[in-house]
Amino acid sequence: MHRIALDDIAQADAFDFISIPESTRRVIRFRHAGRFIHAPTAALIYQFREVLEGRDTRVAELEQPVFAWK
Repeated sequence: MHRIALDDIAQADAFDFISIPESTRRVIRFRHAGRFIHAPTAALIYQFREVLEGRDTRVAELEQPVFAWK
């Protein structure tokens, strides 16, 4: 378990979305401490941030990176 400050997830550039050729869905990544955390963890953190902002955001349409499939 790692602690992530709420300020870290609230930053505008904390999350990004990329495309991969293997899927039509976007892959979410969370940038933390100079590294990327990928879905499903990134999706969970993203959804938590959205709840804190008062938004009802679903993450089921987001993809995991290919290495998570294998």
